[in-house]
Amino acid sequence: VWRDQNLTECMRQEFPEFLNGFLALPGGIERSDIGRYCALYQQGGIYADLDYEVRTNFYAELPGRIVFGRSTFAGPQQP
Repeated sequence: VWRDQNLTECMRQEFPEFLNGFLALPGGIERSDIGRYCALYQQGGIYADLDYEVRTNFYAELPGRIVFGRSTFAGPQQP
């Protein structure tokens, strides 16, 4: 589970040039919106909101690097 302190540390490690702007955000939703991209950049993975319903297995269709769309997919260290 990613919390505010995890996202802040991710930004500090991966994007220190944007840390002050990140910390200036009001918090909550705004930091989560930005922080999730840092987490995906650092760890790779799949992000989807809880209201998305997966109806078919799509893992075999994923490219090796990155896809942006309604959901966001990324390999580790990929922008």
